[in-house]
Parts: sequence; structure tokens; C-alpha cells
Amino acid sequence: MKVYYTRDNVQNIDGFDRHAYPESIVRVTAGAGSDALLYLMKEKTVLIDCGMAYCADLLTENISEVLGTARTLDAIFITHSHYDHIGALSEVKRVWPKAIVYGSSSAVYTLKRKSTFEGILHMSNVAAQEYTGENLAEPLDKSRIQVEQILQDGACVKFGTDAIYGLETPGHTNCMSFYLESEKVLILSESTGMVRGPKCTTTCVLKDFAQAKQSVERCRNFLAEYFVFPHYGIIPKRLADSVFETIVQDMEEKETMVTELYQQGVSTDRILDIYVKKYWKQLDSADVPFEAFRMNSGWEVKAILKTLK
Repeated sequence: MKVYYTRDNVQNIDGFDRHAYPESIVRVTAGAGSDALLYLMKEKTVLIDCGMAYCADLLTENISEVLGTARTLDAIFITHSHYDHIGALSEVKRVWPKAIVYGSSSAVYTLKRKSTFEGILHMSNVAAQEYTGENLAEPLDKSRIQVEQILQDGACVKFGTDAIYGLETPGHTNCMSFYLESEKVLILSESTGMVRGPKCTTTCVLKDFAQAKQSVERCRNFLAEYFVFPHYGIIPKRLADSVFETIVQDMEEKETMVTELYQQGVSTDRILDIYVKKYWKQLDSADVPFEAFRMNSGWEVKAILKTLK
């Protein structure tokens, strides 16, 4: 597979290869900060998330290489509407215009807003500069960055003898996770945390910490044999239980820190500075542009302060 840029500071947990997907799931990710999995079912082919716009051309090359001449791309499932998961959708839909885009009702509404598209475009250029040194080569087409089919919570989309279920997992945003029934694989949203290795898990709760914890428990108790964590890879259930535990601990640690600072009378701006300094160093990853990390940290702090106020 072709990639623009990749990171090498993520480690496997207990030696389990994080890219050891079942044969029907192919990682077509084309650059750091991006996630894209191609699910090859008996009759149809589905792309789950698209990754960033800066590596969209290589993403479509990777997909085409896997599809060959016997297959086409039939559908695209998106976990949520952030630039690092949907930025390449414009190019993917240009190449495969008949592929149906599935997502939540919240994503339908969000992607129709002008401000959302402007944010996707801005952060896509920030990422392009970060990883390639240049702005995007081609402008994004807003008309191709849309959800075409709403997937309700618990809904099942049948593809012949195979099926994909949608699970609402809010917390990061109004995200969705996807269960691939035939493979017994649950592809998680960022609401349920991210993994960097055996000693580092982290969270990015932009909406609501209580909802995020509920999403973690829902997925943790789901009858899946494997879990795919965003920006990491696949983990078997025997290892995932402890990962979920550390993710909830990370959420609670953040809530405690912000609460204590707030009760001490520390200003919101100062709380954010302390928060960013601690967790940017802890993250130690080239996976996220700093501007995006600081912006997300601001939303996390606001989410905690909102419950206190």
C-alpha cells in the first residue's frame, strides 16, 4: 500500500499485531492521521471512513489496487464528520460516484452547514502543510462530502448474506460504530477512546463525558470477538477489556484535574494551557496537528466545565 507519511511510535499490545485484520478487511490507509478500512464481502465492497484529504489520491490508488477489475466500491460508512475521517470523501466519491454514503442523522445535518465545510477545508489544509509541506493540490467539493443514507441506532444494512449494524456511540461527537456481523468485528468511533500502545490510551471527548463512558460500556459488553480502535488497529476481546478500563480511567483523570483547577479558581484559559501541556506531551504522536489537538482540548475542557456550572 502507498502512504504519504506514517508514524512509528505506536506499539502493539502484548505482541498482538494491530494490523492483523481478517482477510476480508484490508487497511487502505494512505497517511498519518487517517483511517480507512476496505471490507470485502462476498457480494459487495464497503469503505469504512476515508481519512484525510491530503492523502486522498493515494487512498483511491490503494482501493483500486485491492478492487482490481472484478469489484467496485458499493458503499462508504463514516463514523463521524471530522476532517480526519471524511476529508478524502470528496475524491473517493469522484472516483466512485455510485457508492452510497451511510452515516448518522447528526452527520447529515452537520455536513450541510457551511461552517462545517469551512472547518473541514481549513483543517485539511493544516494537515496537508503538516505532512506534505503544501496546501491541498485540489479543492474539496462540498457536494461530494455528504451523507446520503441515514443509519439509525441498531439498524442493519444487508449486503447479500453479510450485514453491517450501526451503533450510536456519542461522546466525541454524535458518532457511530459499526459491527461487521460475519467477522464479529466492532469498528469503534473515537468516543470509545484511542490506543497508542500498551502504556498509553487516550480520549477525546468533545461533547459529553457521561455519554462517552456509556458508549465505552455499550461497546465493551457487545458480543464482538475483535475491536478496531481508531488510529490504532485491531485488538482481540481478551486484550480489549483492559484497554476499555484504562480509557475510562483517562476520562476520569481529566474530569478530576479540570474540576480541581476550577474549584481552585483557575481561569478557563489557564486550565486549557495546563491541559494542553500535560496531554500533548503524553500523546507523543505525529498523528495529530497541534492546532487540531489544542482546539479539541478546548472542547474537552468546556465539556467538563459545563457539567460543573
